[in-house]
Amino acid sequence: MTQQTIHGDDVTFDGKISYILYFTLFPEQETEQRMGKLRQEVKAAYPDVLFEDDASPIFQDFKTVQEFLHGGGLPFDCWRALLCDAPVRMEKAAVHRLQVLFTAFPEINIGKLTFNLQFQDATTSQMVYLHHCNGNGAKILFSNGTALSVKEMYDKILMQLRFYGKHGQLAHLIELNRFGSQEDIAVIMAQEKKRMYGIISGDEGWNHIPEHLAAQRIQPDWSSRDFVEFITFGSNFLLLNLIDSPAARRYRDNQTRFGGSYYGGMNPYFALNPAVAGVNHGIIYAVELVMAIKTIAHRILEFQASFQKSRTGNFRTDIRRTKDYRRELISTLNRVENIDMTELGELEKVILTSQQITPIIDKIKYLLELLESELDLMYQTRTNTIVNILTVLGLLLTIGSTVIAWIDVFGL
Repeated sequence: MTQQTIHGDDVTFDGKISYILYFTLFPEQETEQRMGKLRQEVKAAYPDVLFEDDASPIFQDFKTVQEFLHGGGLPFDCWRALLCDAPVRMEKAAVHRLQVLFTAFPEINIGKLTFNLQFQDATTSQMVYLHHCNGNGAKILFSNGTALSVKEMYDKILMQLRFYGKHGQLAHLIELNRFGSQEDIAVIMAQEKKRMYGIISGDEGWNHIPEHLAAQRIQPDWSSRDFVEFITFGSNFLLLNLIDSPAARRYRDNQTRFGGSYYGGMNPYFALNPAVAGVNHGIIYAVELVMAIKTIAHRILEFQASFQKSRTGNFRTDIRRTKDYRRELISTLNRVENIDMTELGELEKVILTSQQITPIIDKIKYLLELLESELDLMYQTRTNTIVNILTVLGLLLTIGSTVIAWIDVFGL
């Protein structure tokens, strides 16, 4: 069968794409017991797993970036495990390696699974196809003959580790390290908006949309260097990071001279080319923060629906459940508001806006206000009921006393 030429496939890319899923790890009643055993359970299910304190170039890159950008610690404490780092291939895309990482956020009961594919010389249509691979069932082929889709790997891990897996939130994080032969970010942003829209959205009709529409959807959101650009589109994140461009080489040259003159050498942060999308420039940490908040918020909103449907009519049961729900709302708001939004960097604020976090948090605050009113009403109703009962009892006692007095007087 003749291979058809697809318009736009004259440009190829090197880089990485991550399919990222955030979810609730355990049901509330199991959280405390199972969280303490989670590392052991991961080790038992995956004997070859590597944790952050094990020797791994992947975790060394994470450590280098975190120490440079977040030396004071991350907003949500977490630990990571590398479940897989293996050569792979796909029949219809030029991928060559897969990393599967599990991240646990114990204090907020959130888990994160990252399926990171590295690609080389991938065409534009392959980039669109790779975007679809989170749900199209395309198989990733391992050297031992195993063939699994991203969805199958996700389901398998959830089953093996007996995760709750509810309240899921999906994100795509794409990092392009080579954009054809083009080495100038400004030129790419001016001339390749339609192609970038196709890559970040997974829209195979990218070359048929109006130029002005692509321009609206591909707005430069954040940049810290002249060889870097970060763009968001819904829960899709695209990092242009042209690490071998003249601008990037000049930048590393400058860092070498500056670091050598003042600090005995260049900080290794400036020479990184991590295997996992978005580790460079700390993109992954900003996405993690916002997507973790989004997952917590959606957990609350989903619980609200089931909460309203499960009224028992029993005051003690309903008041206990209402108090538990109120406690969860307050705890959620505290976790979010303890992260000083005014102190967040420009990158985090860009992602917060793209995920519409502020309206979600405002909705949770409104739910809390409604719940406070509902609690007051429940207590008031209970109090009125008790007062009515006491009033009736008082009347009965009064009537009884009157009858007894009447009998005493008239001898009836």
